[in-house]
Amino acid sequence: MQRRIAVAFSVMVLAACQSAGNPVGPVRDTAAVEDPGLLLAPGLVWKNSGVQVLEELPSPKAFMPIPRIAPYVATDLGFGGLRSRAAGINDLGQVVGYSVEDSAFRIAHALLWDNGTVTDLGSFGGTFALATGINNRGQVVGSSQYADGTFHAFLWENGVMTDLGTLGGGSSSGLGINDLGQVTGVSTRACPFCSGNEAHAFLWQDGVMTDLGALGGYSQGTGIGVRGQVVGWTIAGAFLWEEGTMTAL
Repeated sequence: MQRRIAVAFSVMVLAACQSAGNPVGPVRDTAAVEDPGLLLAPGLVWKNSGVQVLEELPSPKAFMPIPRIAPYVATDLGFGGLRSRAAGINDLGQVVGYSVEDSAFRIAHALLWDNGTVTDLGSFGGTFALATGINNRGQVVGSSQYADGTFHAFLWENGVMTDLGTLGGGSSSGLGINDLGQVTGVSTRACPFCSGNEAHAFLWQDGVMTDLGALGGYSQGTGIGVRGQVVGWTIAGAFLWEEGTMTAL
């Protein structure tokens, strides 16, 4: 029986991918970044009151290269839109991602693909929502826009989208989730004496969002393991966070 790899026909906006528990962060010269913006999904940031694309390939569709000798099939997930991306997959073959409806990146839908059926996960009232990770319990994380333009990290489960809050700032984004339902991502902070790009990685569990700190002023958590270990990057480089300590890698 052939095994299938689910691949959304999409524009690969960043040469990096991420999945719950096994992320690969953006490859970039972080030392040269002055205002990285708030990461919404691989390749998309919220900066200067708009969604910006970090990098994209010229082709309107991208395919995963399939060796001729391997019995694999590339499946169109039917996300629709002008552009779409599969951002995460679990061991059950459920896939999450998003579709963008316009060239200005003002309208996007967070989507879940499950055995051929695509479900729109909704939003917090705005026009832009992205799903970035899914665990083996079918819990989905991502970011969703409010009518005022701010983004908040969400946890979606059984048809209900829950706002995970922020670290006191205006916006946040969920980027990774483990099978215990712990979530990591990035959030702006309540810091009146900080620069506008002061955002930190967070760990959310049981309704509480914890600031993981930073090594150089900015940080974001991109993945989390079953032991609650968080990985991500800061201005100073990649990090591993465990039991209250952030270690540069």
